[in-house]
Amino acid sequence: MRKVHLLHLLLPAALLLAGCDKIDFGDDSITQTNAQGQQTGAVDDSDWTTDASWSKREAELFPDLPFSFAGPTSPRIAAPQFLLYPNPAPKHVVFAVALFPGATESIRARVHFAIVDRAYRVQQRGTLYAENSLYSSLPGYTLRLGLALDQDKLKKGKTYRMYYVLADQHPDAASPSFLAKGHGDIKISR
Repeated sequence: MRKVHLLHLLLPAALLLAGCDKIDFGDDSITQTNAQGQQTGAVDDSDWTTDASWSKREAELFPDLPFSFAGPTSPRIAAPQFLLYPNPAPKHVVFAVALFPGATESIRARVHFAIVDRAYRVQQRGTLYAENSLYSSLPGYTLRLGLALDQDKLKKGKTYRMYYVLADQHPDAASPSFLAKGHGDIKISR
């Protein structure tokens, strides 16, 4: 009899703990955009912005980066803006990054990303990059980086979260440097 009562106490506690380590996408969790990057519906204000900090679980999605990304956005860039379109997403999307380098800066941008399911299981990982540097003589510059979504792992109708780390891989620098990090939710439409 005592075993049955103990089981009734442990089972709800185990279910509660299991649910704590999942991503809550919410009801209107994506920022809806068309193929030109224009917003067409619901907007999730926490998506496609910069994140000042990440949980340990989120940071562990990028174990191989050769630089620290623990802090807030680098002062080397002012208010970077991010967008993924279209969203809901077909097979191919554009990840756009609007950069505003400082007065004496040039940046060769790299976007390291991990797309995860609700349980933080990585479904797709990679790096998006531009071969050319962005120079400070430009008042602002938008990179449009193509991304082919993994059709085998990302299922139609499901929502996933993309975490990204923006870095500078300038050829004159000894190693890459951190610029910004953030996340956004993607709903698969194909």
